[in-house]
Amino acid sequence: MTSVPAARGGHLYDIGGTLVVQMLNSAMTLVNATDLQLSQGSNLALVGEELIQFGLATPLGGGQWRLDRLLRGRRGTEAAMAAHVTGERFVLLEQLRLFSVPSTWLSPGGSRDISAIGIGDLTPVSANSAITGKAVLPLAPVHAKARAVAGGGWRIDWVRRSRAGWRWNDGTDAPLAEEQELYRLEWSDSGGIFRTVEVSSPGHDYLAASVTADILSGHAGAVDLTVRQIGTYGPGAAAVLSITI
Repeated sequence: MTSVPAARGGHLYDIGGTLVVQMLNSAMTLVNATDLQLSQGSNLALVGEELIQFGLATPLGGGQWRLDRLLRGRRGTEAAMAAHVTGERFVLLEQLRLFSVPSTWLSPGGSRDISAIGIGDLTPVSANSAITGKAVLPLAPVHAKARAVAGGGWRIDWVRRSRAGWRWNDGTDAPLAEEQELYRLEWSDSGGIFRTVEVSSPGHDYLAASVTADILSGHAGAVDLTVRQIGTYGPGAAAVLSITI
């Protein structure tokens, strides 16, 4: 990648952002995709650690392409939007060309040596890849909000997401896709966690008595609150809120 896209929202088309990529050779080409094709998963690429879809691909010459009409942070990768650097990888992901890897090969915390050889090549190219386990962890909750209530407490609400329910087919809720529904809330002050709560449904009442106890313990002022879903294989990414107590 030769130009770095700015961080954008992941809910609408990014029509102001652009991405310029350098292909390995001039015979490699990219194509446009309609909005319908994008909704069906076309033109999905891994750019750094972010999954991006693009609707428009314009050749610039010399194997360079400008990509526009972007969809950002696909498949829960919105946290990677602000971490792009020039020269990072661009990998076009084509469903029919993907190879299914047995889950027994992918123990989180380990690594795998990967070799690939092209048609006509004499020797393979090898790389080592760390196994982070991100693909099996829950996504960060969305629409997290904290509302002060009468008496000095707070009502905390959020909406969970699911890797098994991207399309919201029933218009009501996403499938759980975990052994159980569980969330962990953590309050921190200057980086130190001073309160942890686990709940089995989206929502929590931070009662006035708990607020008072935290203030008396020296945590008055601005504090950070994170909400994570705890999945079958561990805790997922966090939604972050800031409140003042």
